Amino acid sequence: MANTTSALADWVLGRCEQWRSHKEGNYIEDWDRYERLWRGIWDGADSTRDTERSKIVTPMLQQAIETFSAEIDEAIFGRGEKFFDIIDDDQDPADVELMKRQLMKDFKKDNVRKSISDVVLLAAVYGTGIGEIVVANKKELIPATQPIPGMPMASIGVIEQERVAVELRPIHPKNFLIDPNASTIPDALGCAVEEFVSIHSVVQAMEDGSFMKKDVGNAVSDEDLEAVQEDIEYQNDKVKLLRYYGLVPRVLLEKGDEADMVDLLGEAGDEMNYTLAEFSDLVEAIIVIANDQHLLKAEESPYMMKDRPLVAFQNDSMPNRFWGRGVAEKGYNMQRAIDAQVRSHLDSLALTTVPMMAMDATRLPRGAKFEVRPGKTILTNGNPAEILQPFKFGNLDPNNLATAKEFERMLLGYWYYR
Repeated sequence: MANTTSALADWVLGRCEQWRSHKEGNYIEDWDRYERLWRGIWDGADSTRDTERSKIVTPMLQQAIETFSAEIDEAIFGRGEKFFDIIDDDQDPADVELMKRQLMKDFKKDNVRKSISDVVLLAAVYGTGIGEIVVANKKELIPATQPIPGMPMASIGVIEQERVAVELRPIHPKNFLIDPNASTIPDALGCAVEEFVSIHSVVQAMEDGSFMKKDVGNAVSDEDLEAVQEDIEYQNDKVKLLRYYGLVPRVLLEKGDEADMVDLLGEAGDEMNYTLAEFSDLVEAIIVIANDQHLLKAEESPYMMKDRPLVAFQNDSMPNRFWGRGVAEKGYNMQRAIDAQVRSHLDSLALTTVPMMAMDATRLPRGAKFEVRPGKTILTNGNPAEILQPFKFGNLDPNNLATAKEFERMLLGYWYYR
């Protein structure tokens, strides 16, 4: 905290650090496990026994997640582009129809349909779907013709127009922080999105006046913030950006860098007065901090209704909790059971199908390297029938695959017949 540039940044980062610790202690380990099973990635922590050699990850949980997501997509978008409606509260239907057509056009330009599908998929895997509503001015090129003065012809080209784009950005649960005391976004003291972004996007925001100009530099890599698990994380030309949406003390927002937190809120030794000064006068704000130290933006919420530009839903409701329960959590135990049965079958298959030999080591030539392969000549000191003997560990148990099939039925049956 000592490197932050203002009391406001200290206050926001302090809250976010507490929320991050709560999330990491309760959810991150499970989310990583669900992600590996969803993507089919083997990890030693997912082994079911110490002697296990097979590393196969069966695709049953993947199938359940993708089936569920496809069904939700069909329920939302099954009617084509008309996947939303607007209630007309007056006697003139023309205004609503005009608004719906414009929204359909804008949603198509900004790929809102794909963003919704991504949010649904994240909810199926991690239990909670989160989207950030981003409002930005965009320039677009439109084909146009322009008459040429003094000539009976026109030039063909493009013109540049500016429009207001409203996008929905899927937010990975690893990149989202929220007050653990709240079960919804409006009820929370605040919430934040922290993720790595390309440094050029931060510089562009500084150039157009959205961010204050600061020398932010490159961020230190943090595996817990990466959207997916990778062996080697890319560490160049990226900035850790924290976007906080929520309540902050008005005095901190107005004073900025003029004084430290104790000066603004009172002596910390008097805990009651300090707490009252901190929480008695709060204002809805948007705060952006880079690399946990550079305050790039601090302003009162510009939205008319003072609402937060974030939406979230639980895949399966967990009462009085923000984080929900997803398909991966529901099917986790059955997936582990299927993997255990199939891996046991494959380990047994290796023992029963790969050639093994028992031999009298005293009657083999000195320094002989014994191996079995087609066309191999085996030298022995005596009768090979007395020295070599094929060795086999019984037969495969057919119940392994049958049991795995039954576990698969338990895992997928809910999604098929619910």
